[in-house]
Amino acid sequence: MAFNASSTGNHKHKVTSITQATAALFIACIALLLVFIEATAAPPGDPPSSPAAQSVTGMTKQLYLLPAEDPLVQLQTHTVNLYVTDNGDGSVSVFMDAVYRVKNDTDEAIPLPLILYPGIGSAPTQDVSLTIGGQFLSLSPAAGGGLASEVEIPADSQVVFRLQYRVIVDDTPLVSVRYAPSVLRRWRGPTSTRIEYSLPNSIVRESWTQAIPDTWSYATSTPGTTAIKWLYDSAIPNEEFVVQFIAPDTWVQIQNANASTGAGGPASSFLAQGDLYRSLAETEPANRLIRERFEAQAIAAYSDGIALHSSAPSADVAQMHIRLAALYRDRAARPTHDTVPYSALMVDETTTALSLLEPNDGRRVEIQQWLADGLRILFDDARSQNDWQKASQDPEQFWAKWAKQLHWYEPWEKVLD
Repeated sequence: MAFNASSTGNHKHKVTSITQATAALFIACIALLLVFIEATAAPPGDPPSSPAAQSVTGMTKQLYLLPAEDPLVQLQTHTVNLYVTDNGDGSVSVFMDAVYRVKNDTDEAIPLPLILYPGIGSAPTQDVSLTIGGQFLSLSPAAGGGLASEVEIPADSQVVFRLQYRVIVDDTPLVSVRYAPSVLRRWRGPTSTRIEYSLPNSIVRESWTQAIPDTWSYATSTPGTTAIKWLYDSAIPNEEFVVQFIAPDTWVQIQNANASTGAGGPASSFLAQGDLYRSLAETEPANRLIRERFEAQAIAAYSDGIALHSSAPSADVAQMHIRLAALYRDRAARPTHDTVPYSALMVDETTTALSLLEPNDGRRVEIQQWLADGLRILFDDARSQNDWQKASQDPEQFWAKWAKQLHWYEPWEKVLD
């Protein structure tokens, strides 16, 4: 359309009218577009699946010997040895050997009711035993959970309790061996504390993801093992102690996948590599640093596989696009991330994934819902940023950007007539 430069007032009025009309048309078309996508996606009452809330898996549950009542005795020293064993069948065992040295400095015998207090964790304890001076104590279920026992501490004497048990962790790619001794402050102090972890050399140092607090030092170890320790003089520490590592069988799978992808292997090897890192990220969703570290490695694996094999699309390439869309969707939902950029990435990946899937593929329904969710977020952001002005000033470019997201339409050679 041509305008007469001498008719300035009419020109301004016409431009304003066209701008408003274009903006209104833009809003209406985007709204209709979202309705169309949702109509072809999940039906009403059947919302898209979202990542389920997960409990922390792979964490060893520990027991702590506590006085059931306000004690009249002192816990002088507490030493803990946690021996980790690679069972060779995909599982890991942790053997706990904890010593409590208790003193009665009064001139009367003191009855001492005890409780074995259970900490948090998903892997339960097995083969629990409690001894005093080498003699086994009877254990019975406690009313509030855990196990109960009772002894009498002779006057002006020192006794040694030894608590032993085993924990088996299996079917998890990430193992956390945790000990949180602050609960032992229920005892009278002061108490000197020593905590030591021993790991077999099959759990290589490179597979450790955490060893906290970072004040540990190496301890004397037996052949074929690595031991680390923490020492506290006359104090029970507030900190939690965690040694976390990738399960040995998962570590072997990662090394094999890395070797295959490093040699420019097939798309399936990149998919497998990304899936391994994604499974590690999902093991401990509450730990942001661990989760995002492995998510970043999963994203890199999928992206590298797509870049290398994009010229020959396959089911594995489509699956990598879906995996990326799911990761970006999850990140867009987190309060710690910028929703709009991750939504834009999700829209890109879902669009490509849908273009690669067969029309009757059962995954299309959910993925189309993800696309609708992403477009709605971008639509709301454009509205809040007043991008309608951009649409009216350069509608060809603006509409072309959105037209690219619609894989079920034929590519447009021209956006506006």
